[in-house]
Amino acid sequence: MPEKPPALVRVGRIALWGAVGLLAAAGLRGLVAPPPSPAGPQAAPAPGPTAAAYPEDAARALAVRAAHAYLAWDEAKPEDRARELAAVLAAGVDPQLGWDGRGTQAVGLVVPGPVIPGRAGRARVRVDAQIAPGAGPVRWVAVEIPVAVAGGGRLVVSGPPRSWVSPSARPPARSTPKGRLTPRSPPRPARR
Repeated sequence: MPEKPPALVRVGRIALWGAVGLLAAAGLRGLVAPPPSPAGPQAAPAPGPTAAAYPEDAARALAVRAAHAYLAWDEAKPEDRARELAAVLAAGVDPQLGWDGRGTQAVGLVVPGPVIPGRAGRARVRVDAQIAPGAGPVRWVAVEIPVAVAGGGRLVVSGPPRSWVSPSARPPARSTPKGRLTPRSPPRPARR
Protein backbone atom coordinates (compact mmCIF):
# COMPACT_ATOMS: atom_id res chain seq x y z
CA MET A 1 0.00 0.00 0.00
CA PRO A 2 1.45 3.39 -0.97
CA GLU A 3 2.22 5.76 1.78
CA LYS A 4 0.84 9.22 1.86
CA PRO A 5 3.56 11.86 1.59
CA PRO A 6 4.23 13.76 4.74
CA ALA A 7 2.43 17.06 5.12
CA LEU A 8 5.60 19.10 4.72
CA VAL A 9 6.38 17.55 1.31
CA ARG A 10 2.80 18.20 0.19
CA VAL A 11 3.03 21.88 1.22
CA GLY A 12 6.35 22.21 -0.64
CA ARG A 13 4.87 20.76 -3.82
CA ILE A 14 1.88 23.09 -3.62
CA ALA A 15 4.17 26.10 -3.12
CA LEU A 16 6.38 25.07 -6.06
CA TRP A 17 3.46 24.60 -8.43
CA GLY A 18 1.93 27.86 -7.22
CA ALA A 19 5.17 29.75 -8.04
CA VAL A 20 5.32 28.14 -11.49
CA GLY A 21 1.71 29.19 -12.07
CA LEU A 22 2.39 32.80 -10.99
CA LEU A 23 5.43 33.08 -13.28
CA ALA A 24 3.47 31.66 -16.19
CA ALA A 25 0.63 34.13 -15.60
CA ALA A 26 3.06 37.09 -15.36
CA GLY A 27 4.80 36.00 -18.58
CA LEU A 28 1.52 35.74 -20.45
CA ARG A 29 0.42 39.15 -19.17
CA GLY A 30 3.70 40.67 -20.40
CA LEU A 31 3.17 39.18 -23.84
CA VAL A 32 -0.44 40.34 -24.13
CA ALA A 33 -0.11 43.82 -22.59
CA PRO A 34 3.43 45.16 -21.96
CA PRO A 35 3.73 47.34 -18.88
CA PRO A 36 3.25 51.06 -19.57
CA SER A 37 6.31 53.29 -19.21
CA PRO A 38 6.09 55.83 -16.37
CA ALA A 39 6.60 58.94 -18.53
CA GLY A 40 5.22 57.67 -21.82
CA PRO A 41 7.34 57.00 -24.90
CA GLN A 42 10.74 58.67 -24.87
CA ALA A 43 13.05 59.33 -27.78
CA ALA A 44 16.45 57.71 -27.65
CA PRO A 45 19.31 60.18 -27.18
CA ALA A 46 20.81 61.28 -30.46
CA PRO A 47 24.11 59.53 -31.15
CA GLY A 48 27.15 61.68 -31.74
CA PRO A 49 30.05 63.35 -30.06
CA THR A 50 29.73 65.10 -26.78
CA ALA A 51 30.19 68.84 -26.65
CA ALA A 52 33.79 68.39 -25.49
CA ALA A 53 34.76 65.94 -28.27
CA TYR A 54 36.72 67.21 -31.27
CA PRO A 55 35.47 66.04 -34.71
CA GLU A 56 38.62 64.02 -35.46
CA ASP A 57 37.30 62.12 -38.48
CA ALA A 58 36.11 65.32 -40.15
CA ALA A 59 39.44 67.01 -39.31
CA ARG A 60 41.37 64.14 -40.93
CA ALA A 61 39.20 64.29 -44.06
CA LEU A 62 39.71 68.04 -44.35
CA ALA A 63 43.47 67.68 -43.75
CA VAL A 64 43.81 65.08 -46.54
CA ARG A 65 41.94 67.34 -48.94
CA ALA A 66 43.97 70.39 -47.91
CA ALA A 67 47.32 68.56 -48.13
CA HIS A 68 46.50 67.36 -51.63
CA ALA A 69 45.58 70.88 -52.74
CA TYR A 70 48.60 72.42 -50.98
CA LEU A 71 51.18 70.00 -52.38
CA ALA A 72 49.90 69.76 -55.98
CA TRP A 73 50.50 72.52 -58.48
CA ASP A 74 50.78 73.08 -62.20
CA GLU A 75 51.85 76.39 -63.68
CA ALA A 76 49.69 75.67 -66.74
CA LYS A 77 46.56 75.47 -64.51
CA PRO A 78 47.11 77.62 -61.41
CA GLU A 79 43.36 78.16 -61.04
CA ASP A 80 42.85 74.48 -60.17
CA ARG A 81 45.03 74.78 -57.06
CA ALA A 82 43.50 78.13 -56.11
CA ARG A 83 39.96 76.74 -56.40
CA GLU A 84 40.75 73.65 -54.30
CA LEU A 85 42.48 75.68 -51.59
CA ALA A 86 39.73 78.32 -51.48
CA ALA A 87 37.24 75.57 -50.60
CA VAL A 88 39.14 74.63 -47.41
CA LEU A 89 40.91 77.79 -46.22
CA ALA A 90 39.61 80.14 -43.55
CA ALA A 91 38.94 83.73 -44.56
CA GLY A 92 42.09 85.82 -44.58
CA VAL A 93 44.56 82.97 -45.19
CA ASP A 94 46.85 83.57 -48.20
CA PRO A 95 45.57 81.21 -50.92
CA GLN A 96 49.05 80.88 -52.49
CA LEU A 97 50.49 79.34 -49.32
CA GLY A 98 54.05 80.00 -50.50
CA TRP A 99 53.73 78.86 -54.13
CA ASP A 100 55.30 81.27 -56.62
CA GLY A 101 53.12 80.11 -59.51
CA ARG A 102 55.87 78.22 -61.34
CA GLY A 103 56.61 74.55 -61.82
CA THR A 104 54.64 71.35 -61.47
CA GLN A 105 54.23 68.80 -58.75
CA ALA A 106 51.85 65.84 -58.54
CA VAL A 107 50.52 64.20 -55.40
CA GLY A 108 50.01 60.45 -55.14
CA LEU A 109 48.93 58.76 -51.97
CA VAL A 110 47.85 60.93 -49.00
CA VAL A 111 47.60 59.21 -45.60
CA PRO A 112 46.00 60.93 -42.59
CA GLY A 113 47.65 60.61 -39.21
CA PRO A 114 46.96 61.72 -35.66
CA VAL A 115 44.83 64.70 -34.68
CA ILE A 116 46.27 66.82 -31.87
CA PRO A 117 43.45 68.96 -30.43
CA GLY A 118 44.43 72.42 -29.21
CA ARG A 119 42.48 75.24 -27.61
CA ALA A 120 39.37 77.06 -28.79
CA GLY A 121 38.32 74.51 -31.43
CA ARG A 122 41.75 74.26 -33.04
CA ALA A 123 43.80 71.18 -33.86
CA ARG A 124 46.81 70.05 -35.88
CA VAL A 125 46.50 67.05 -38.18
CA ARG A 126 49.55 65.12 -39.38
CA VAL A 127 49.35 63.92 -43.00
CA ASP A 128 51.94 61.95 -44.99
CA ALA A 129 51.90 62.45 -48.75
CA GLN A 130 53.74 61.00 -51.70
CA ILE A 131 54.81 63.75 -54.09
CA ALA A 132 56.39 63.75 -57.54
CA PRO A 133 58.10 67.06 -58.37
CA GLY A 134 58.15 67.93 -62.09
CA ALA A 135 61.57 66.42 -62.85
CA GLY A 136 62.51 64.95 -59.49
CA PRO A 137 62.09 61.53 -57.91
CA VAL A 138 58.97 60.49 -56.03
CA ARG A 139 59.33 61.03 -52.28
CA TRP A 140 57.32 61.25 -49.11
CA VAL A 141 56.70 64.42 -47.11
CA ALA A 142 54.90 64.97 -43.84
CA VAL A 143 52.56 67.92 -43.53
CA GLU A 144 50.95 69.31 -40.40
CA ILE A 145 47.64 70.99 -41.28
CA PRO A 146 46.19 73.51 -38.77
CA VAL A 147 42.43 72.98 -38.55
CA ALA A 148 39.85 75.08 -36.71
CA VAL A 149 36.11 74.95 -36.12
CA ALA A 150 34.63 78.03 -37.79
CA GLY A 151 31.13 79.49 -37.55
CA GLY A 152 28.33 76.97 -37.81
CA GLY A 153 30.66 74.12 -36.83
CA ARG A 154 32.36 74.06 -40.25
CA LEU A 155 36.01 72.98 -40.22
CA VAL A 156 38.56 75.11 -42.08
CA VAL A 157 42.31 75.23 -42.55
CA SER A 158 43.31 78.10 -40.28
CA GLY A 159 46.81 78.85 -41.55
CA PRO A 160 49.71 77.67 -43.66
CA PRO A 161 50.71 74.03 -43.26
CA ARG A 162 54.13 73.05 -41.93
CA SER A 163 55.91 70.38 -43.89
CA TRP A 164 59.10 68.36 -43.77
CA VAL A 165 60.56 65.34 -45.50
CA SER A 166 59.03 62.18 -44.12
CA PRO A 167 61.33 60.16 -41.84
CA SER A 168 60.76 57.06 -43.98
CA ALA A 169 62.44 58.79 -46.93
CA ARG A 170 65.65 59.85 -45.16
CA PRO A 171 67.58 59.38 -41.94
CA PRO A 172 65.61 60.29 -38.79
CA ALA A 173 65.09 63.99 -38.20
CA ARG A 174 66.22 65.75 -35.08
CA SER A 175 63.67 65.69 -32.31
CA THR A 176 62.54 68.53 -30.14
CA PRO A 177 62.56 68.04 -26.36
CA LYS A 178 58.92 66.85 -26.60
CA GLY A 179 59.78 64.25 -29.25
CA ARG A 180 58.23 66.03 -32.24
CA LEU A 181 59.99 66.19 -35.57
CA THR A 182 61.75 69.43 -36.36
CA PRO A 183 59.76 71.05 -39.20
CA ARG A 184 61.42 71.96 -42.45
CA SER A 185 60.50 74.76 -44.82
CA PRO A 186 57.63 74.10 -47.27
CA PRO A 187 58.52 72.07 -50.35
CA ARG A 188 59.77 74.22 -53.19
CA PRO A 189 58.13 73.88 -56.58
CA ALA A 190 60.21 72.32 -59.33
CA ARG A 191 61.39 74.85 -61.91
CA ARG A 192 61.67 74.24 -65.59
